[in-house]
Amino acid sequence: MREQLFEVLEELGIFFTDEEKQPENDIDLEEYLEDSFAKIMFALKVEKKLGVGLREDVLNEENLRSFNRFAEVVSKMSPSA
Repeated sequence: MREQLFEVLEELGIFFTDEEKQPENDIDLEEYLEDSFAKIMFALKVEKKLGVGLREDVLNEENLRSFNRFAEVVSKMSPSA
């Protein structure tokens, strides 16, 4: 799940080093998804890549403040979960 989310971010031109991608180095997505358009594009790409429908409440500030939390929430929504 984490790798798929990083792939989505890379499609949006947001790249991280291997060290930054480690779970112990949680990422604040709000720092990278700076405006509503970026958040919408991220949501659409996540939905397409993972085959999930993201509810509006999933894209709240609390979930986007933590990559780890967002990955956990989305993995629970995934058909393979």
